[in-house]
Amino acid sequence: MASEVEISNLALSHLGSYTINALTEASQEARKCKLYYPNARNFVLRDFSWNFAEKRAYLAEISDVTPVGYDYAYAYPSDCLKARCIYNEVTGGEPIDFIITATDDLTDKMILTNQATTILIYTAKITDPNVFDASFINALSFKLASDLAQPITKKTVLQQAMIKAYARYMAMAHTS
Repeated sequence: MASEVEISNLALSHLGSYTINALTEASQEARKCKLYYPNARNFVLRDFSWNFAEKRAYLAEISDVTPVGYDYAYAYPSDCLKARCIYNEVTGGEPIDFIITATDDLTDKMILTNQATTILIYTAKITDPNVFDASFINALSFKLASDLAQPITKKTVLQQAMIKAYARYMAMAHTS
């Protein structure tokens, strides 16, 4: 079972840096890991349709919105990092057109579509590392290492190497 600290230590070890015992310790490494970890995790989740992060949900219609160019407006799920597609219940596979836009008061997102009953397939924001699979953990460790390389090591060449390693892991995820 992985933890945020263990994933952070993988990233730090890719950089040849000191490891940490907790994200709350007073070291520069811990402060930077705590700062960069959530964004790196969300980036990697969005970058691929990971099985453990896929969710399907019926969307709640927003009744007080008149969608321009579409028949229906739906609330954007609060745990949605990336809307992948709207499932077509009739055909079971043909994609349904939709867009994501801001609500009229610009305080939230909404989904506009012409589909009356809407099941959104999306990547959810998963924060529990115990749910992550091994491929995701490896990819996340290299993404986090690429984000940490400049602030911790000041070595652009190391940052570039971590970006390339991340790209290799993502290519493997796409082919498996």
